[in-house]
Amino acid sequence: MYIDFDIEVRHFNLLPENGWEVDLDSVEALADGNTVAIVIINPGNPCGNVFTHEHLKQVAETAKRLGILVIADEVYNHLCFGSKPFVPGGVFGPVTPVLTLGSL
Repeated sequence: MYIDFDIEVRHFNLLPENGWEVDLDSVEALADGNTVAIVIINPGNPCGNVFTHEHLKQVAETAKRLGILVIADEVYNHLCFGSKPFVPGGVFGPVTPVLTLGSL
């Protein structure tokens, strides 16, 4: 049986000059009354970026302002190299709803 959910996917920008952070201005520009979630992948693949605590907080605050949830795909959480520690998106659950996945 096939069910058509009529889902529209919108792609927001990442900022390579800022370590591949989410361009939160582009997220806000794309969002409208039909927007229900933002999907982030942290750590990122193939760039290898790891979002900082501060950036994830900004993502959560943006989602709260927009009235949407964050879907955090954290399948690579055990593959962090370098100086940035992995911060799970779920720590921002008090700010906005966060759904954490091990792979999307």
